[in-house]
Amino acid sequence: MIKQTIIAIGREYGTGGHEIARKLAAKLEYNFYDRDMLEQISKSKNMDLKEWVAYEKKVSNPLISKTALDFSNTMDDILAQMEFDFIREKAMSGESFVIVGRCAESVLRGNDNLVSVFLLGDDAFRISNVTKRFDISDSDAIAKIRRHDMSRKKYHNKYSKYNWGDSRSYDLTMNISRLTQEQVIETIINYIRFRENSNN
Repeated sequence: MIKQTIIAIGREYGTGGHEIARKLAAKLEYNFYDRDMLEQISKSKNMDLKEWVAYEKKVSNPLISKTALDFSNTMDDILAQMEFDFIREKAMSGESFVIVGRCAESVLRGNDNLVSVFLLGDDAFRISNVTKRFDISDSDAIAKIRRHDMSRKKYHNKYSKYNWGDSRSYDLTMNISRLTQEQVIETIINYIRFRENSNN
């Protein structure tokens, strides 16, 4: 993997996708962007991070939002556009990186260096992961999974013309229920290598 490679990871809640993406970036020695991109943006804009966190990844109420030429006056829409600009700037810089969420596979669609991945899992697998991580009951885990999945879906589908989790929107869609995190990481790396070899 000599040339620039950008790996955009989408995931269902409870799959451990964030941790997989972080480990993938570490293994490849790529930069890793998730919530920390908000900190970088806030520093460049000289704004308080705490004021921004509350708005991140929320979907504004269209009844109270004024939109013109695809720009909105609501803080969550402004923040989303700043994040998308940040992603485009990093892609244009030539660096290789792994990014979680933020509609990255849509923002960078058409970029030849982009590899988009969506991680999903069986219900039992995700419930087990969430109950263990938060020490909660199965019913509470199910409610948490549904809440977070719905939030991600609303955010993604608001800012992208492609549906969240639709396999046609990603290069690689994986049910990781029967794989270890290391196996998932190796599968993604092998896919990238196979694709690079086919282009040589």
